[in-house]
Amino acid sequence: MSDLRKSPFVVTLEINLILVALTAVGVLSRLWNLSYPQAVVFDEVYYGQFISMYMKGIFFLDDSGPPLGHMLLALGGYLSGFDGNFMWNRIGAGRMQGTIVQQ
Repeated sequence: MSDLRKSPFVVTLEINLILVALTAVGVLSRLWNLSYPQAVVFDEVYYGQFISMYMKGIFFLDDSGPPLGHMLLALGGYLSGFDGNFMWNRIGAGRMQGTIVQQ
């Protein structure tokens, strides 16, 4: 047993440059001009209302999908400092002041 030698621990790292480039392009294409338009658009009306209700502790039933998705969106709102006090009542309504995404 004394003849057994411990082999050194070796870690190898391979970087796929194509994957890194595609990820960078994807992130840039989604974050570019993120603050435009400065108004509520399409599904933000509905999901914003769901998040506001979760933040205020209001019970509601919704048939647009499972509640976990809405809860995760509410968690993101909570972690970013959203207090639920914004009226998501119509498409085109201006955003509240002090939101995270500003120009």
